[in-house]
Amino acid sequence: MKKLFFSAGVFLLLTGCQYLPDLNQKVNWQWPDLDNLNVMPSEEEVDYENKSIEEHTKLYDQTGDYPEFILSDKAKQDKVNAAVKNKVDLMVNNFKDGASEEIENLPPELISELDFDYGLDNLDNELISMHFEVFIYNAGAAHGFDYFETLNYDLIKDKKLTLQDVFRADTKYLEKLSELGNAYFVKKFEPGYFHPEGVEPRNENWVNFALAKDSIIFYFADYAVAPFSEGTQGLEISLVDLKDYLLPEYQPSAEDIAVSENKAKTYEDMEYDFTFTYPANYIYEDYEMYMFLTQNPLVSVGIPPEEFNGTNLSEALFIVGASEEENILDQCEQKQENETALGEEIINDKTWQVFQRLEPAAGNLYDSTLYRLMDNDVCYELVLLLHSGNIGNYDPSLGIKEFEREKIIRKLKSILETFEISGDWDW
Repeated sequence: MKKLFFSAGVFLLLTGCQYLPDLNQKVNWQWPDLDNLNVMPSEEEVDYENKSIEEHTKLYDQTGDYPEFILSDKAKQDKVNAAVKNKVDLMVNNFKDGASEEIENLPPELISELDFDYGLDNLDNELISMHFEVFIYNAGAAHGFDYFETLNYDLIKDKKLTLQDVFRADTKYLEKLSELGNAYFVKKFEPGYFHPEGVEPRNENWVNFALAKDSIIFYFADYAVAPFSEGTQGLEISLVDLKDYLLPEYQPSAEDIAVSENKAKTYEDMEYDFTFTYPANYIYEDYEMYMFLTQNPLVSVGIPPEEFNGTNLSEALFIVGASEEENILDQCEQKQENETALGEEIINDKTWQVFQRLEPAAGNLYDSTLYRLMDNDVCYELVLLLHSGNIGNYDPSLGIKEFEREKIIRKLKSILETFEISGDWDW
């Protein structure tokens, strides 16, 4: 299937938690691998199975995947799955209506095509939020067309959500969305490429949305906000930036609001010529513990413990190390013993090698994601370290819960994504 998101370019992440500067600053975002999307339910009572459809005729091919959700409440399960299946059936039936007749003077191998896949934007025992990515080609057309369908299901209210169910009616929320959309796309595209009518404050421009943990994502089809050559587009806005417009039940957490109101601090290292930014309420300290390869720890920033109280997480650190030793430079971007290679990741125009290291120790787990890069004869090593206890070792009466790994990693990565090496040195 054509990967719609990869043609879309860069998401806007308008969130205080990310501590980004203004929109003039270039930011490198890594798009998710939609084929390997790993969304873990926060509670056991919500899960899903993948379902597929496939049909091939002389007039068309159609293939697609969709989720079938598994809930402890069977009545809700049936409603959610019916809503998903209705979306699928509507896509399929609309496609078949336009592909059911032969077109004269076309080669027989030129047939219509429907292909769709899905992504889960939120999956827990309160809210299911998802989007379909759809590719459709009608035989005889110059090219295919990519678009989105979304579904948000509030399991507490037991209903599908529209924009009107999320935003306060007494606010000009469409105007606010239009303002944010304009601000982003004007900066993103070359003059003349942006189609501002696609983000005008009209309900039909904003119907394809998904509620994530701490943001709302809007999806735009081909042509909606830019020429076909620019592909589909996405706009992600922090709930914090919309808090004056949202209904109470969809407000950002007090934690997210508090963090957004803290000014960011910047760490600068003159010896190794790098900087990074971190939330003002995070814990900064010189780091003197073991560093995996570089053996030269420089600094660490920790998430405050109150942000994961009541869980089995003991500490969450962003750590920086660096070395100019020749024997370390030789191995800098290579997998070391007890490491798993995770591939490459671009951070501020630098291509880092990424590894993972899992070290169990006496009822504890040290989960480290390592980023290494050799630049200007320096080996830089960045570590996202999660130190947790075995959840089975806690007295159940204490109410200790398993920490949300992806949420914590996301917070540490928001620091990592600000890490910059100043450039060529003048020796």
